Amino acid sequence: KDQAELYRADDQAVISSGIPKVNFEEPQTTPDGGRMWLETSKIPLHDAAGMLIGVMGTYSDITPRKRDQQALVESETRTRAIIAALPDIVFVVKRDGTVVEYYAPQESDLYVPAEQIVGTRISESLPPPIATNLLKFIGAALDTNSVQRYEYAMPLPKGETYFEARFSAATNDTTVVVVRNVTDQKHAETERERFLTQLAAQ
Repeated sequence: KDQAELYRADDQAVISSGIPKVNFEEPQTTPDGGRMWLETSKIPLHDAAGMLIGVMGTYSDITPRKRDQQALVESETRTRAIIAALPDIVFVVKRDGTVVEYYAPQESDLYVPAEQIVGTRISESLPPPIATNLLKFIGAALDTNSVQRYEYAMPLPKGETYFEARFSAATNDTTVVVVRNVTDQKHAETERERFLTQLAAQ
């Protein structure tokens, strides 16, 4: 009943104003109590003399599209929540090295200021040897559709920092690059090797 009154009031508004409402979305309750979505247009009707005599309505069921949109929103929300819980830096990078998007929990792990990352090619912002290797692994991930792995050291203001990058194809032209700071792990491995060497020399 409430919906019927709303539709009648909507029709009357179009008739009173003489202004059409085109391609707007509205929900409708189904007989079984469910909900569907309609894309609706309402256009004033005039007689031969130009007098306003009514309204013509057209409706298209867009429920599948609305469900797909909602599923996409929910999927993106879950993905962002997962990324936010990770200690890693995450980049979305095109084949040519252009960074489309990124997430960095620790900006001190970034080589360039955060505001300079999106829209910039890694060849323009990272040391040449590292940028060249990153591009190689990006290409390999896209061409083979397999996960690639690359370890490297980066000179940062806080000192030389070690990273492990993993590359996975997201689309035909973009990769997701997950970068983890493994400096503590590298230092622990170095200390372990030093200890074993000293132990063997005794």
